[in-house]
Amino acid sequence: MPNASPLPIDHFSAFLARLRPDLDIEAVARDTNAFRRRRGVRCGSDLLRLALAGGPGGYSNQRVAAWAGERNIATLTEDARVQRPEDALVQRLHAAAPLREELTRRLLIPISEAPCWHGR
Repeated sequence: MPNASPLPIDHFSAFLARLRPDLDIEAVARDTNAFRRRRGVRCGSDLLRLALAGGPGGYSNQRVAAWAGERNIATLTEDARVQRPEDALVQRLHAAAPLREELTRRLLIPISEAPCWHGR
């Protein structure tokens, strides 16, 4: 069976290398309660990786769910409450909203305010 995504659909390792070294994604995920249990998604950084592949990466939830399973990033399985793996992904991404918000806040705080230019 061919892979749903033969090429990587993200550049997550390059993304992580550009972040501040003191930014602990796992601690932020725990502090924001975005990552409570290891059901399907192993860690907070994997949860962030899924969010970035879907939203900014421009891929459908169905493709991201398939890709995550193929690459062993996450196991988004069907259960009694969820009909499809992409629905499980949507639920996890909704729960990860506080994580994304806090990471954005921590990344943008160090940026100093730009001077106000009067006129043109």
